[in-house]
Amino acid sequence: QQLGRSPSPHGEGGPERACRNRIETRLDVLLKEVVEPEKFDRLVFVAHSQGSVILHDYLSANRDQPSIRRARRVDILTLGSPLSHLYQYYFARYEARSAGPEALNTRLMSWTNMWRVDDPIGNRIEMFGGGFVRNIPLRPGGHVNYWKDHEVIGAMIDLIEARPIAVPTIAAAAVEEAPDADVALAAS
Repeated sequence: QQLGRSPSPHGEGGPERACRNRIETRLDVLLKEVVEPEKFDRLVFVAHSQGSVILHDYLSANRDQPSIRRARRVDILTLGSPLSHLYQYYFARYEARSAGPEALNTRLMSWTNMWRVDDPIGNRIEMFGGGFVRNIPLRPGGHVNYWKDHEVIGAMIDLIEARPIAVPTIAAAAVEEAPDADVALAAS
């Protein structure tokens, strides 16, 4: 049985909706066949690009999915996300909201977003009135191969092991240049 389908920003039909349905169905199967039997109490989602949009929609449409409901906490790491840079600009349903992260999912405890300064698609995520999503800029490298970036690998390990995510040098420099920027330095 499929869970609730998240609405597409492009309407109900077309190839884009079919692709999103296939991805969401795979996520349903993963949660049902792998996560549910193990009864994990913490979920960590890592999503790149459009995957961050699909994850956003999936979590908000499937709050009562048993694996998500059982989790005491949900953490997200997004890479090269177009949520604010493109989706909030072009699609009204993604407009920045002042509501907190519980509007997406009540178990969402942390969201770290990493993007490259020269990525034409991914950028900062400005949601929930600002402040909840921790935005960390990375060195130039475009929109691909985030998975090979040492800072990204370190952030994934830190998140899985529930350690503060170390801030790459470029992010620390960004804070020094713009002290009011939304880049938080991890405590040592």
